[in-house]
Amino acid sequence: MQVPKGFWKNKNNHKKYLQWLGKELNYIKLEDWYKIKTKIFKKYYGGSLLNYYNDSIQLLLKENFNQYDWLEWKFDKVPRNFWKNKNNHKRYLQWLVR
Repeated sequence: MQVPKGFWKNKNNHKKYLQWLGKELNYIKLEDWYKIKTKIFKKYYGGSLLNYYNDSIQLLLKENFNQYDWLEWKFDKVPRNFWKNKNNHKRYLQWLVR
């Protein structure tokens, strides 16, 4: 099954899809999303949605659930060059010692 042509062009459908997928996966809190993998999006008809976010689950979640302070190091992988940015070292250490 595929989504209708042009479905992902409407940004409202991105958030609706994530809300639906969260229910399908029994995600109760936003932190549950840290365990999501690309293959889950493909299995649940959302593989092409990731194209709009450079195949980045983190970017997809950050843009659609922007009220949450996402911690990149809690995902399976951090974005490329993430640790080259000294501000990310600082954020991580601040998080670690709280």
